[in-house]
Amino acid sequence: MKPNPIAYLNVLRVSGITGILIAHIFMAARGIWAPVLRPGVLYLCTIMRNIWLWCVPCLVMISGVLFLDPAKEISVKQILTRYVSKMVLALVLLAIPAEAVLQFVVSGYQFNPLQIKVALFNILQGKTQTHYWYLYLIIGLYLITPLLRTFTRHTDKKEYEYMLMLLFIFTSVIASIRRAWFVDSGLDIPISSVYVLYYLLGYYIHHYDITVPLKAALAVVVGFVLFITLTPLHKSMTNPHIDNLLIASDMDSPIVVLCAAAIFIIFRAKFTNFHHLDNFAPLCFVVYLVHPFFIYALYLLLGWNPVQYPLALFLSVTVFVTLVLSFGTSFCVQKVKMLLITGRT
Repeated sequence: MKPNPIAYLNVLRVSGITGILIAHIFMAARGIWAPVLRPGVLYLCTIMRNIWLWCVPCLVMISGVLFLDPAKEISVKQILTRYVSKMVLALVLLAIPAEAVLQFVVSGYQFNPLQIKVALFNILQGKTQTHYWYLYLIIGLYLITPLLRTFTRHTDKKEYEYMLMLLFIFTSVIASIRRAWFVDSGLDIPISSVYVLYYLLGYYIHHYDITVPLKAALAVVVGFVLFITLTPLHKSMTNPHIDNLLIASDMDSPIVVLCAAAIFIIFRAKFTNFHHLDNFAPLCFVVYLVHPFFIYALYLLLGWNPVQYPLALFLSVTVFVTLVLSFGTSFCVQKVKMLLITGRT
């Protein structure tokens, strides 16, 4: 019997995947047509890419809620055979062909068997040029999940908060200072990824029923929006400190951590009984896998671009078409999967 869905997690998952899709649309548009786009359009693409930086952290926090719950039985065997194998299969079926196609395009549309070899080695080394980095991240988190579950099972709230504070300082604050001002710290902890912080933070907020006044959470989100809106204006978006701090960074900036936590708390407070997206949440993983194919098909194969068409039309059509095709594809994949399962039984 399947457990009852957690409504706010499903709303957050659908919102996060949609945000990632929109961010990739703007990021790809800027990357492809930057030399011919007006400064105002480049500025908009920068903002619309960065405004969704909270999405991947929140998706990782959702995984923390689901996988770190001591009441849920998850064995090491299940981690390896069910969850890790799923990510590896996605890499084999999608990431390797996508990387091979990229090598084909880069070579001027000249096929060479060596391209497949290069694609395979790139994937094995994690050097994919697409969004598949997230699969490597999730595999790593899955592999340490049994250890983290031991921590969540036996720790108390104060010890949990101590661990979160350590991770925040060393994987977010110090990491951002190091990147922005090239100032290192002689003291460190042997955990390099901020995503362990997000993983633990999601379960902490959910399990301990962490709440803050709505105005305070909204203030954090507004502060984040103002920051990513105003900083690109500084020195025409070329300031290396600002770029290194957030604009070209990973999701380890302190302001991103705080914004992701605030959004998670807001969704938990406002969407506890909102079950209208429960049927869409299971589609999100495949949506994440396939949406870039539709974006680049529009851009590169169909000649859809922001130079020949009005910007508002270009953006709205791109977002709508990519969303419909991605969720439609995921829905079809789910139906085929159900038919195969039914046929076996």
